[in-house]
Amino acid sequence: MGMGEPGRALLVICGHRGNRGAPWADLGAVEEIPGACEFPERLVRLLRSHPADRGVLALCGVWALPEDVRVALRGAGKDPEAFFALDPWSGQDSEAGAERAALLIRAALARVRVWPGTVPANLAPYLPERLSRRTLLRFPPVAYRVVPRVERDRCRAADGCAACEGSCPVDALRVAEGRVVLDRTKCTGCAACVEACPHEAVVFPGYMGEEVAAHVEALLDPTVGPPGPRGIVYVCAGVPWDPSWDARWLPVPVACVSSLPVSWILAPLLRGASSVAVAPCACKRGEGARGVLEARLEFCRAYLGGLGLGERRIHGALLSVAPHEEPALPRCGDGEGTLFGTGPEAASRVLRLLADVAGRAAWVEHPASPLGLVEIDAGTCTGCGMCAARCPTDALSFVQDGEAVLRWDPARCTGCGQCTGVCPEIERGAIRARRAVDVAELRRGVRTVYREEVVRCVACGAPVAPRRMLERVTGLLGEDGRAWEEVLSWYCSECRALRGRGVGLEPEAGA
Repeated sequence: MGMGEPGRALLVICGHRGNRGAPWADLGAVEEIPGACEFPERLVRLLRSHPADRGVLALCGVWALPEDVRVALRGAGKDPEAFFALDPWSGQDSEAGAERAALLIRAALARVRVWPGTVPANLAPYLPERLSRRTLLRFPPVAYRVVPRVERDRCRAADGCAACEGSCPVDALRVAEGRVVLDRTKCTGCAACVEACPHEAVVFPGYMGEEVAAHVEALLDPTVGPPGPRGIVYVCAGVPWDPSWDARWLPVPVACVSSLPVSWILAPLLRGASSVAVAPCACKRGEGARGVLEARLEFCRAYLGGLGLGERRIHGALLSVAPHEEPALPRCGDGEGTLFGTGPEAASRVLRLLADVAGRAAWVEHPASPLGLVEIDAGTCTGCGMCAARCPTDALSFVQDGEAVLRWDPARCTGCGQCTGVCPEIERGAIRARRAVDVAELRRGVRTVYREEVVRCVACGAPVAPRRMLERVTGLLGEDGRAWEEVLSWYCSECRALRGRGVGLEPEAGA
């Protein structure tokens, strides 16, 4: 169900907790329901009758919407995915815990207010495991879970990109006839394809960059909440938070932590977080991809260490310790575009800003680098442009007019290597690609890596080919090449076919 203009978000507070003195009144349309966590039918009645089209349910021991509530919401014409459930008091019984709970609720409300809505392509039907007899009789016993969808106008599968297909741990994605096909019955909703797509063409409502950005920004708002360092910890959606965590770790649920992009791991450091952590994956949605996350965390530590900003700002599973005690980095990134995108340009933005904060450059080669480096040997390249035609992110671009010009954009390059696979001069070292970040290159921006004169047809003036390519082709032809050299260099292919065949074709007088 798509969403129009967002309405006012509803906040439901469990009656057990509503009297703790936290500032609920300014958070939205607040409803306090005694026993909401024990008697879900009271919650169902409220949600069905209330005009709000989205909201936050702050209930004891609740980490995901109960099946009865999801079915009831859909029966009332509302999308259950627009309602966020959490237990903000988990493991916190002190007055400071109540202040922290208010901050977590504020952040959840900020998130649902920018929720983009779902369309039928995002929904996969399933039979709920548990339903009450009353619900079974009143509503169809079919529920829906959200899965990603592909925006075809942004997808580059027709150009040979298959990054999403290779990332899926359950083989739910395949590229067929230039289109991405998702098997919604297989999809576990781990969001690995969202992270892998370099064009941000995969849309997964509930776990998009703008939603995570709103959540993180609210948690790090310095004007509200408890004082002192704050750490962001990413957790798998629907999994209870460990009460042994230090209270200064502020959780941000994502589809599955195994699919976190590097930009999401590092961006909170630019918005006021002293540290970022990733809780152990416990949802099994991304099973088989956890080694990928460990590699990304290693890259983030290596990059921060290379900049002198402190590897210890990135934590793994040890969350019983407090966030990094060193001062947070200067808050920056405003006006730079989103820091929570999933494509290479968002990653390059975050990495460059961190280097700007450090006042130095870094060069890090790592298999989990979100960016890549392409090196062109201009003395060996013949300017055929095949590498640019195959590049799925347009990091390489080629134009041929008076000159053949190949340009490379380091902010778009992922080091995927598709360009090297089609280069006819790869054996001679014309091109090389690797997974690495070079801040100096990011700061230089787009640059020309190859330039060559283009020979033009003596008959029509159309471009024939770069001069070096003609020399290479005739050289490969050996003895025959010398005989064909004039034919190949005088005319374009169309004029060559019109004016004659064979060796010794001469240009017309006055041509």
